[in-house]
Amino acid sequence: ELNTFSLIGHEQDFEVYQGERQLQEFEIAFANALPMNATQYVIGGATDHFYHTMEDRYYEFTEIVKNKKLTTNYIGPKEELSAMKKAKEAHPGFIYRTIKDFPKGLLNTVIRDDSVAIYSFAKPSLVYVIKSEAVARNYKQFFMMLWNMAGEK
Repeated sequence: ELNTFSLIGHEQDFEVYQGERQLQEFEIAFANALPMNATQYVIGGATDHFYHTMEDRYYEFTEIVKNKKLTTNYIGPKEELSAMKKAKEAHPGFIYRTIKDFPKGLLNTVIRDDSVAIYSFAKPSLVYVIKSEAVARNYKQFFMMLWNMAGEK
């Protein structure tokens, strides 16, 4: 009976991927399943860890997302500026902003239309995926607040 009072529903799915190989496979499967002209939002801080974890598959991933015309809006620390520029060179749809004193660490949060993926680059690497449009909308609002705080680069 309580479910009838809920406005956003409680339905969500949850997945966990562990280890570098599973993270790579998750990213390639995501890229291949992308519709044309999709957009994702990334709260970063661990870009170097992402490059390292993807290894040689990073170039395969960027070719797929470039062909699918994915737009990635990325917010992160100024210390990642060289990594952000590298990502922009590999993927023209990569748009970035920095925030002074934004923490650099082991986590990235990726917000997509119907899910939020939290990447932990501690050992072993983990990806937690929450499949919920309501959760994704709320994370996107938080991202947009950070994006607006950062202003233009």
